[in-house]
Amino acid sequence: MEPPSKCQKEGCKKKLTLTSIQCKCKKYFCPTHRYEQEHACEFDYKAEQKANLNRYLSTPIIAAKIEAI
Repeated sequence: MEPPSKCQKEGCKKKLTLTSIQCKCKKYFCPTHRYEQEHACEFDYKAEQKANLNRYLSTPIIAAKIEAI
């Protein structure tokens, strides 16, 4: 799927550049609206961070054994 040519924020008609980045909500925005607070992002960042933290904390951390001299 090809990215749109204009910002997907309602009411914004700015043209997108080749370096425009897709948000985690699967939409493309201009540099002004790229942050989640600026475009009322629907993606649940809190749940994603909680899942990442749970995955990180659930992996056991085992130190390598030290050879005795």
